[in-house]
Amino acid sequence: METQVKEVAVKEPTSKEQVIIPRHQAHAYLGLKFLKDYQEMLKHFPLEQQIEITEHLMGLIELMEKDLKEQDEANYYEYLKRESVLLKKYGKTLKPFIEKLFCQYFYFEHALVVRGIYSQQQYDKFIPEQMIFSTNEVFDYHQICLAGLTYNRNTLYLQREPEFESQTCESETANETEQDNEITKAQNRNYLFAEGFHRLNKYSNSFTLFLRYQAQTERLYRRAIEDFDRLKALRNKLPNEPISDARPEANETVD
Repeated sequence: METQVKEVAVKEPTSKEQVIIPRHQAHAYLGLKFLKDYQEMLKHFPLEQQIEITEHLMGLIELMEKDLKEQDEANYYEYLKRESVLLKKYGKTLKPFIEKLFCQYFYFEHALVVRGIYSQQQYDKFIPEQMIFSTNEVFDYHQICLAGLTYNRNTLYLQREPEFESQTCESETANETEQDNEITKAQNRNYLFAEGFHRLNKYSNSFTLFLRYQAQTERLYRRAIEDFDRLKALRNKLPNEPISDARPEANETVD
């Protein structure tokens, strides 16, 4: 029996080392890990706080999307401000949220290693272009997280008691629900578009060929421009020959 235990102990790490996530799927795995940490954290809070924290995370992801387009430092300070307001309100009860370190999910230069998608040894083998998410990967990753958070938020809403204090409150709630539905539809469309694009690249190399032909065309274009500039620079060195008349001479008529 001792021999069997030793054999199992040797085989376990070997099986773990063989499980390597393909690089083009890393952002999807990171999004699923984000949602898993979110679910584990949410168990420590009552219903109303679960809703507030979920909406807080949704707001942070939307802020990161905005920063991706604008590259404005003010978005980073807005992120810190929202985190500070939440910490000030919840105090020590926010510990389960803080321990998950959700901020690490937004630092894409280190997220793949820090959140355990790859080991440092596996990450160091990547080429520089693979060490950071592309714009499309960041977009897909944000949509995966937003889709999961939106679904969970709506599920939490269904557990809440209705609020019908007045007719005015009802109309305001209806307007907010319509706005939320419109936002949810847009997010779902974005998510489905990203998922379709992901599957298209997974089962077909057409987009890869397009990028390859595009790069080749740009390279040939630059080479043609360089050749043109070279000939242009030699203009003064080439002999200045007269331009011959291309028109044929008229035939003489014989009487």
